[in-house]
Amino acid sequence: FLCVMMSMMFCQPAFAATDVWTKAKEIMQDVYNQILLISTVAAIVTASVALLMMNFSRSGKTVDESRAWLKRICITWIILNGLGFIMALVLHQPFVKGKTFIRILLMIPWVTPSIIGSVVWKWMYNADYGIINFIFCSLGIIEKNQTWLSNPKVAMWSVIAVNTWKMFPFILLMIEAALQSVSKDLKEAAVIDGANILDIFKNVTWPSIAATCYSTILLMIIWTLNAFTFIYAMTEGGPAHKTEVMAMYIYKRAFMDYDFGMASAASAVLFVLSMSVSLVYLYLT
Repeated sequence: FLCVMMSMMFCQPAFAATDVWTKAKEIMQDVYNQILLISTVAAIVTASVALLMMNFSRSGKTVDESRAWLKRICITWIILNGLGFIMALVLHQPFVKGKTFIRILLMIPWVTPSIIGSVVWKWMYNADYGIINFIFCSLGIIEKNQTWLSNPKVAMWSVIAVNTWKMFPFILLMIEAALQSVSKDLKEAAVIDGANILDIFKNVTWPSIAATCYSTILLMIIWTLNAFTFIYAMTEGGPAHKTEVMAMYIYKRAFMDYDFGMASAASAVLFVLSMSVSLVYLYLT
């Protein structure tokens, strides 16, 4: 099929100057470019996945371990968006006092440089002098000091907590700004018509803030897929690869093992995942 199209595009028949042939040539060129693009992307993705699976097999990783980072990303995304959305709804209520001070206080994690926040949290997680162990022991939650970043069972949850602390103020800010743009007249009209809180949220509030929520979710997913700073500064992917996300894996393969081929393959897979999320966003909006 490609050979036929190429032959028709580059041959010079007697009617080549006609409008029909010119239009047909443009259409065939577009079809050819589209097929070439799809084929190239499919080949890159297939090769990348194959290389990654071969590497996982050689390194002894199971299928569950190779997919663990994606599950952790989903958990992080759910916690981030849920916490940010709830805080925005609460802060938007008229009975809340001192909203300006609360906003400034909640934005501190977002404006704090990631590397500084990582170092501070690493000190707080320290098993010998960390304040988290001191608080939990004082409250009777734990009996002895825990090695939060060295324990494979809780290391990833510790990093997720730090990432949530850092990112949820952005979600709160975006959603609260969208809530302030919701028409009060529509809410009052809905109340007059007998709508309850859920009906108002479903038919008035959500349609007004949906676009902002979709954009925020897209950014959070992409940023979480590319998460690197907190992992690198706090655990470097350990212990036993339990906190190793894709960005950390790419870094290690490229700049520690100098296996640029495998790093490129992993980067291609990460790009496809990000692009897939973007396509879903474009479809929803």
